[in-house]
Amino acid sequence: MNRWHSMAKPYGDRRMGVMHGNWSLRSGTRAMWSSIKWRWEPVALDGKTLRGSQDGGHARQLVAAFGHTSHVVFNQVEVADKASEQKAVKPLLDPLTLAGRVVTADALHTQTETARYVVEDKQAHYLFTVKDNQPTLKADIEGLHREAFPPST
Repeated sequence: MNRWHSMAKPYGDRRMGVMHGNWSLRSGTRAMWSSIKWRWEPVALDGKTLRGSQDGGHARQLVAAFGHTSHVVFNQVEVADKASEQKAVKPLLDPLTLAGRVVTADALHTQTETARYVVEDKQAHYLFTVKDNQPTLKADIEGLHREAFPPST
């Protein structure tokens, strides 16, 4: 018996998209997405391994776009592994209107192509984490005069 499907059944339709890895915006989420209240809400990108989803092989992994304050998952896509998260950004964000919003992401997504896509294609802004996986970029940032950037004063 597939443990993942047996765990998901009690939740009905709410878990259906997660089970099949192709969840899309539901009507209530669409209404919230376009409402004035949430129009400028920052959107976070994050990948998660689904607990209890391992069925002999690798556990299922999803990358989601969710609201910082509403905690609503606006879209999610299934990926083969952690390394595939970077390739999932475009299919994840394509159906979303992000113009004027801020998109945040962890260091895994701190890539030139991701930044270009967010700014040029989605007309949004980004705030990405920089860690040791980008040593040159990290050194360049550390070399900047911090007093030139608020709230350093």
